[in-house]
Amino acid sequence: MNVGWNGDCNNPRPVDSPVPDDVDLSKWSASSWSDDKGSRVPASSVQNVRLDPDNSVHYISALSYSPNDSKPTVTSSITALINTTTGQSFNNTQYRVFMNRPNGCPKAVVEYDTPVDITWFGDIYEEKEIGVNPDSTIGVSQTVQIRANVRTKNYGDTDYGSNPWVDVTNRASETTWESEDTSIATGCCWI
Repeated sequence: MNVGWNGDCNNPRPVDSPVPDDVDLSKWSASSWSDDKGSRVPASSVQNVRLDPDNSVHYISALSYSPNDSKPTVTSSITALINTTTGQSFNNTQYRVFMNRPNGCPKAVVEYDTPVDITWFGDIYEEKEIGVNPDSTIGVSQTVQIRANVRTKNYGDTDYGSNPWVDVTNRASETTWESEDTSIATGCCWI
C-alpha cells in the first residue's frame, strides 16, 4: 500500500494511515482440528471449512498497529476485513532499503504486521450402524420390545474396524428413530 511518508531523509517511514484490507485468510489454515469434546480430528475428515462471522477472527495486541474496530469483519467463508492504523508511530516488523534517491536519501520498504487470531470451523460426519434383535416384521402402529446395539465409524474411516457394539436399548431419552416412510419402523438413529 502506498501512503505518504514522514519526509525524514535519514529514516523514511510512512505516516500513520488507516489500512483497510479484505484478506484471504485461507493462507493460514488450521494447524489441527478437534471436535466439540476436544478429541483430535484428522484434517482430511473436515468438510465445509469456513470462518464464523461472529467468532472467528480477533485482533492480537501488538506494537505494530492499532485496530480501528473491535474485531475484523468476516466478509466470506475465507476472508475478513482487517481495518487498522499503522505507520511511523508504531514498531515496524521489517525495514528494507532497496535503493537510494538521487539526493542520497534511502528509499525503503517498511512492513507492519497485523497479527490476528483465526478460529476455523468445519463439519465432521460420523456414521453409525444399528443392529436390532429380534429382527422381525410388525404392522403399522404395532409395538415390539427390541434390543438395539449401535457402533460408530470413526471420522474419515471407510469401515467400522474393531469398534465395539454399544447397547442403547435403555437410552430412550437419547435415541430417536425416524423414517420418511411411515409404513416402516427402520430408519436413522441419532444417539
